[in-house]
Amino acid sequence: MASSDPIPRPAPWLAHAPVPEDLRAWAATHESFAQAWAGCGRPDWLVAMGIAAGVDRALVVAVACDCIERACAGQGLPEAWAMAKRWTRGEVDGREAWAAGFRASAAARAARSPRERSVLRAAAAAAFACDPEADDGYYAERAHAAEAVRLATLLSPTRRCELAAHVRRRIEGGRVLGGLEALARRATTPPAPFEPAEPGDLERAAPAVTARTLLRLRARRPG
Repeated sequence: MASSDPIPRPAPWLAHAPVPEDLRAWAATHESFAQAWAGCGRPDWLVAMGIAAGVDRALVVAVACDCIERACAGQGLPEAWAMAKRWTRGEVDGREAWAAGFRASAAARAARSPRERSVLRAAAAAAFACDPEADDGYYAERAHAAEAVRLATLLSPTRRCELAAHVRRRIEGGRVLGGLEALARRATTPPAPFEPAEPGDLERAAPAVTARTLLRLRARRPG
């Protein structure tokens, strides 16, 4: 027998955001963004929403580094973590951080300890998030910083609520909501109607092509 409960609609603030489907479904069970943000116990989801909202990338990487450091109790932090941390302070560029991330990924494949492997993978993800040039959609789809936080949470699951609270302290919820609402407006605003040019506009705008210009262009052609 089919359930009479209505299927929850996507939360309007996440309807057009590139976030995981399980996050989208979870958010749809909340009446407001404030309620969802305050009650979210998954720090990686909080960071994912921040990334989708366009929160400063140096900040989300710094938050990811914080989560890794707290999950590891400040011990055994890899080079890739340190490079990501330095990137947030403008001390290294993205290419240096990515190189450290690739080294951490290779080391993770060779690691025998599951914990060491997870630490290296989390640090690599934080290093790969050090990308100031990727367009917003690609950066949010990849969500390396959120993945780093997810892996950090797996390292210390008993500290998940503590990590979520730390993310909320570092990333302001109102800024996230504003960014998500702006994203939704851009996605739902129709393009401006096409206005054909008045007769003669194109002729006035285009420079005249003289015989001398044609000869010069022809002389430049190879062969």
